[in-house]
This record gives sequence, structure tokens and C-alpha cells, in this order.
Amino acid sequence: FELYLKGRFQAGSQIIAFSRRDWNDQDYRDFITPSVSTKDKEKLKDFLSLIQYVSGTFDAPEGYIKLKESILNEHTVIHLAIQPNAHTEVIHGLEKAGVKGKLLIEKPFGHDLISAQKLEEELEKYVECKNIYRIDHYLGKRGLDEVLRKRKEDSEFLLRLDKEHVESVHFRL
Repeated sequence: FELYLKGRFQAGSQIIAFSRRDWNDQDYRDFITPSVSTKDKEKLKDFLSLIQYVSGTFDAPEGYIKLKESILNEHTVIHLAIQPNAHTEVIHGLEKAGVKGKLLIEKPFGHDLISAQKLEEELEKYVECKNIYRIDHYLGKRGLDEVLRKRKEDSEFLLRLDKEHVESVHFRL
């Protein structure tokens, strides 16, 4: 919703939620509305109109086919916020239905190095590596905690934490 308010959605953008619950579009909109904080009810109404809901399970091709039929835009980002042991099954389901797009993988990326490497191999069969984005909030938390701690200890730290002084940040576990 914040991205929508900032004008970051292009014309024709849509959000399609996919879950096993037997809901329709309005059921899902009603479910998420309490989590959206705004006083601008008209903007919220416009945003919610972009959202569709597709019911299906990871192991049934019908859901993926309904998902494919719902996608109106060729510039698709598929955000997988699912348990790690379901990634491969979902990737295969998307592939069989012909659902293409960039992948955003949220949650742990495997449960150890071997499972992460195996998942990486499976994903790259479906989409090029450059189109896979990985977010692990838990791993990022430690790095953020360090930045916050350093900020308290060194008042000059934030002055140096900008695009002119930092090219990239890497955290080692």
C-alpha cells in the first residue's frame, strides 16, 4: 500500500494473492483491510481494487492454471512467502502452468547449505539467476541490529552511511 501511495505502481498493475482458502476477491480484501493503516479511504478503495484472489493448493495444477489466466501483465513478480519445503513444488507447478516472471523468495532459503544449493539449481531451471531475488528477514535482522548499535556508539556513523560512501553491505554469519 505504501508503494501504491508513493506512485510506484504502473498503470495496469495488479496484485494476485494465491492461497488454499476457499475465498473470493472480496473475502481476501476484507481480510487484509484491517492491516492497512490509512485515513484516505478513497486511496484504500482504489488500491484494493487492484487485488485479486486465486484459490488453489500447491499440489493441484488447477490453481496454477487459474493463476496464469488471472495475470494480465507480462511484467510479473512472483513473491513466494511460503515454507521452504514447498518452494520446489510451487516452482514446478508454476512452470507446468506456464506462469513466468521474476521470483522474489521470502523466508529461509533452504535450511542448510546443501538444501539452499539444491533450491538454487531448481529455481535456475525455471528462471535466470538475475531474476531471482532472495529476502531472509531473520538473517537481515542481525545486520540491522549491528547498524543500530553502531549508530548509538558513533554519532558520525550515519553521516557516512549514504550512497557516496557505501557501495554495498555484506554480513558474515
